[in-house]
Amino acid sequence: MSEYTKDDCFIFTTLSNHFFGSDHKSTLSYGDFHRFIRNFQLEVWEFQFMLFSTSKKDLTELEFAKMIYSHISLPLHHQEQCFKHLEAKSHSNFLNRISFEEVCKFFTLLNNLNNFSYALNLCNLSNDPLTHAEFQRAVNASCGFKFQPDVVSSIFNIFSADNNGKLSVNEFISMLQNWRQSFIFKELAQPQTLLDNYKQCVRSKIMQSSFK
Repeated sequence: MSEYTKDDCFIFTTLSNHFFGSDHKSTLSYGDFHRFIRNFQLEVWEFQFMLFSTSKKDLTELEFAKMIYSHISLPLHHQEQCFKHLEAKSHSNFLNRISFEEVCKFFTLLNNLNNFSYALNLCNLSNDPLTHAEFQRAVNASCGFKFQPDVVSSIFNIFSADNNGKLSVNEFISMLQNWRQSFIFKELAQPQTLLDNYKQCVRSKIMQSSFK
């Protein structure tokens, strides 16, 4: 928060003044710090949104795909196939539009990827291609919200390896795990109880067995 001089004296920074006051005698609560991180995270997400949105109001499905692929290391031919498929849809005016609120939901999903992966495997025990309903149940169980149906269709279109609108659970999770963390910040962890630790252990074991 603050920097030291050679004489070990504090140099008060803008951030330290914000957290602890100009005299550095104020205290910073966990709630205030969590709120600061959350607001900062939203600013970064909005920057990403505005960077790719031509309308500055929403994203086309193609713009959403370009934003996603800018942070995922995938073979170039896979990206080109996806963009070509979405561009063909755009000429037919079949592309969905994604609001900033829905983009924030997607980023939140990435922040909760471990819990989402666990929920997704429980919702799709048969390992059949993932359905929209299973995806929504897993999102709701791990994040506490659901996407708009059109956004779910867009996610399936973007991440479908064969551009057929179908997703393999393992393939989908693998692609999400490939997401670069350059602009995505983890949610601050809440204090852990013994029960939380036990649940985390169970989730880890299930995930290990699911991806073997």
